[in-house]
Amino acid sequence: MHLTKRTLLVFAVICTFIIGGVAAAAWLSTGTGPARGQAAATAKGLVVTARTGPADLYPGVTGAVYFTVNNPNPYAVTLTTVAYGAISGGKAGCDATLVANIVKAVAAPTTIPAVLVPAGATVDASIAGALTMPLTVADACQGATFDIQITISGVSS
Repeated sequence: MHLTKRTLLVFAVICTFIIGGVAAAAWLSTGTGPARGQAAATAKGLVVTARTGPADLYPGVTGAVYFTVNNPNPYAVTLTTVAYGAISGGKAGCDATLVANIVKAVAAPTTIPAVLVPAGATVDASIAGALTMPLTVADACQGATFDIQITISGVSS
């Protein structure tokens, strides 16, 4: 039997494809099976502390509340809402109980413009329009500092 160069070439090409296919099959493999993910154990509460901002309260003028938020969670949180509570502070002749209406009970904003607090970070924030000093406030309230209890809520981002 006499093989021509052409026959040998075709035979070599076919062998190359067969060997290459077996080699490729040896490198490619797939598998199917279960996997698992787990949610964080418990979301941690945001830590809110008062901070001093500009002195922007005057009789009949609306001002802001200033605070710092620490996010101890391993994920970012976007602040969404605020609720206002008790007010304290003042100074001699300007007792906070006499000016309790300094916090706008109905008109104070309850939503917070999108403030993102990254995971494990602390961010300074403020809420404009949260305080109004009455026109009838005593002169002794000049320079007084008031603390307003606030509850901040947010969602994971």
